[in-house]
Amino acid sequence: MTRFRTSTFAISSVLTVALACSSIDTTHGGTEIVRSSAAAVVGDHDVLTQHNDVNRAGATLHETILNTSNVRASSFGRIGTTPPTDGLVFAQPLYAGAVTMAGRSRNILYVADMTNVVYAFDADTLELLQRQFLGAPQDVGDVQDGSRPDARNVISSTIGVLSTPVLDRATNTMFVVGKRGVDVHARFHLFALDMQTLAIRTSVSVCRSNDAADTNVCNEKGNPFDPDVQLNRPGLLYSHGTVYAAFGSNEDKGDYHGWVVAYASDGFSFSPQGAYSTTQRNGGGIWQAGNGVAAADDGDVYFMTGNGIWDKQVPPGTEPRDEEGSFVRLRAQGGSLVRVGSRYPSNTASLFNNMELNDADLGSGGVLLIPGTTKLIGGGKTGVLYTFDRNFTGRASLELGQEGFHAFFNEWDDPGHTAAGYDTNLVKAPHIHGSPVFWVAPTGEGRVYAWSEKDRLKAFAVNMATGAVDRQPQSAPPNAIVSSYKSMPGGILSLSANGSTAGTGIVWASIEDPWCAGGREECNAENLRTRGRLIAFDAETLRTLWQSEANTLAKFAPPTVANGRVYLSTFDHKIVVYGLNGQQRPTYPTDTLWQSAFDDSKCVGTANNGSMVNGTELVIWDCSGNPDQRWRITEQGFIKNPDQTVKELVATKIAELHDHITGLRVDVDLSSIGPRIFSGGRQPILNGLDIPSVCFNPYRSSVTSLFKAASSQTQKIVECPWLKACSQTIPVQKSD
Repeated sequence: MTRFRTSTFAISSVLTVALACSSIDTTHGGTEIVRSSAAAVVGDHDVLTQHNDVNRAGATLHETILNTSNVRASSFGRIGTTPPTDGLVFAQPLYAGAVTMAGRSRNILYVADMTNVVYAFDADTLELLQRQFLGAPQDVGDVQDGSRPDARNVISSTIGVLSTPVLDRATNTMFVVGKRGVDVHARFHLFALDMQTLAIRTSVSVCRSNDAADTNVCNEKGNPFDPDVQLNRPGLLYSHGTVYAAFGSNEDKGDYHGWVVAYASDGFSFSPQGAYSTTQRNGGGIWQAGNGVAAADDGDVYFMTGNGIWDKQVPPGTEPRDEEGSFVRLRAQGGSLVRVGSRYPSNTASLFNNMELNDADLGSGGVLLIPGTTKLIGGGKTGVLYTFDRNFTGRASLELGQEGFHAFFNEWDDPGHTAAGYDTNLVKAPHIHGSPVFWVAPTGEGRVYAWSEKDRLKAFAVNMATGAVDRQPQSAPPNAIVSSYKSMPGGILSLSANGSTAGTGIVWASIEDPWCAGGREECNAENLRTRGRLIAFDAETLRTLWQSEANTLAKFAPPTVANGRVYLSTFDHKIVVYGLNGQQRPTYPTDTLWQSAFDDSKCVGTANNGSMVNGTELVIWDCSGNPDQRWRITEQGFIKNPDQTVKELVATKIAELHDHITGLRVDVDLSSIGPRIFSGGRQPILNGLDIPSVCFNPYRSSVTSLFKAASSQTQKIVECPWLKACSQTIPVQKSD
């Protein structure tokens, strides 16, 4: 452990409470601005750190506006976006109510990007109020391996602020880490900003002497901290007056290690409190898919580490020599960070070796300290969740069937849920990214929610008296959304509720677009930028409530829910904002054509000379204006052919359509056709969502459609599955 000299200081704990209203209705630089009369109030709606609190429970529990009755297509949707940011936003947006800024008290949305710019937006009007530049970020071409990723890659230009900052209302401070500098002189800097002005109060160069010598003062287990090969992805932690920053690798390049570095701060100065490195040889990075390190009430810190590099072969039955692939518990003690204990997956039958050799690291997940209990839970790339008492000490293994259990399965390649080979086959394994989220349901039962790749959203019951987690989950319905075949990262979750009140619990998921065609690499956010969506689920039933239009997914960034709004980071250089009375459904002529966006001479009709017989396929054909090519939107929002009496045109999505289609509500009854229907692309069937498009294959005359007849009801379906031949797709838009 590295020992630092310490200093002491007093921490101010003054809070200012004020109320204010706003009423702005303008267009600002191409940005959608909305009218608001939300009051600015300190406390209840604040989201001051990644996943809401130091336990990383991910829950907003004073949400009195949004509920399971009004988060529907008819009343909820996109209401605006922030003005554009200079760089990509990986960090979760933070929210603080009643901050005095620009002359009055406001609700503020704080955003930080990869160009080292921090922004303060009015959370109600979305007006940009303040911005602060932290210094020139590091160019990606200057990282150790010297390569510049493809322009489509997730990190393709600069490395600035990657991790989620943390706000402290007692000192009115934002703590944020940005990387700046050139070549080997690049450094991570920890800043303290004034929350009201974004002015830089003070800063410190992480693990440097911060004098003219600029020497490295972090040397743990014989390894100096090397900023050229480290990356600060986990959200910052502020606990007991100390800021904790954790570090992993940049794409596993170079001689990297896992690091936690601590600085005590009153918001005006920094005093080093120690640094801890997880490995002696190599690896053990701390990345946790952006999830912040967690802290218990006593101040002990918890995190999970990734795989090692050189220490891959450990004899079966023996423990690894370093802290790679482990849960780790640290304690700040006398100016140092001391390891209290660690736990690692058992090496019985070389399980640990298999995880190491196949990059199936534990550290893709994050730790959730289950509130109201002494238990923690977390999982990684094998789809296994581990749960055990957080008061562990020493070094010991975790056993499957005891602390660990297979929580997620590959619904595409393992529909029988055998879990065989998940530790050795990363293509098959359902990776877990980030930490689960937690809620105490109206029944008084605790519930842990998680959503891996290649599977459905699941809820695991928690006995609040013992902290025991039920290994048999409540899964989303059999016909619910499944992460796409080459999915990554799965659902990154947040939760909102009004305490434990029934009908208020909503699980929000930011996820790669589930409607991507099966097997298309563009659906995988591992290295490429891809489409994503925000999806809302009833936290009691796991029923799907609503889904957004497609955005460019901001990988690993949870939605931020505050005061009746949902703020979502995107890689479109903006924060998209959702709320009630959102985007209104457009009006169209009652008799219109569906035309191809690529060739407006092609229209959608039905096969067999315009047959209206149940089971008739849809076709793309030369536009003729015949009755089978004419469609209308009913008062209920259904798309219907005027000649149809009981069939709605409802289809799954391959190609993204224009926003004016989003918001059409469909209701689907799949009870009589079985839990799953697949075509060549092996995509799941539809589940009554807001479907913005129809699937067409330009290389075939039709697409497979499944109609279900009804004698008197209109809640019936048509499924348009993906086809293997769909190497190109034609999106369809309404024509006036």
